[in-house]
Amino acid sequence: MRLNPAAREDVQCFALTLETAPGLPYAECRQLERYLEDYAEAHGLQLLGHQLRQLVCAPDRPVSVNDQVALIDWVIDLPGLIAVRLGPIVPMSDSPQAPEEGVDEDAFVQARAGDIALIGLTLLYRCGRIAPSLYLQILGGYVRPASTH
Repeated sequence: MRLNPAAREDVQCFALTLETAPGLPYAECRQLERYLEDYAEAHGLQLLGHQLRQLVCAPDRPVSVNDQVALIDWVIDLPGLIAVRLGPIVPMSDSPQAPEEGVDEDAFVQARAGDIALIGLTLLYRCGRIAPSLYLQILGGYVRPASTH
C-alpha cells in the first residue's frame, strides 16, 4: 500500500512520536517498530518516517480520531515504551515528508505509560463508555510545547 504522490494533497495524516525507555536495546526498539508496522498493516494505515517518529496515513480512506485513539490504546501497552505523542489530523500537503527528530512545534496529545489515570481511561474506552474525542480531551487535548529563549 503506497501513497500516490499526486494524491498526497487529498490524504490526511497525523504525527506519531514514540518515547522509549532509556537504554532500550536496539533490538527491542526494532521489535517495537515491527509491532507498529504489523498494526498499521492490519488497520489499513501507512507509516512514513523512521522508528520513533512517523506520519500515520490511510491512503484508501480518511484517518479519524478513532484511528488515533485505537493506536494510543494499543501502543501504550507495548514493552519498552514510556510515552506516545499524537499530532492533530492534517492534510498530507501540510505535513513534512519525514518528520525531523526534535521538531515538536505542532500541537500534540501525549499519553504516558506510567500514568495511573490512563488505566481508568483505557478501561472506560475499551468498555465503550467514552467516545474517542472525549478520550483525547481527557488526556489533556492538543497542547503546544513551552519553549524558552
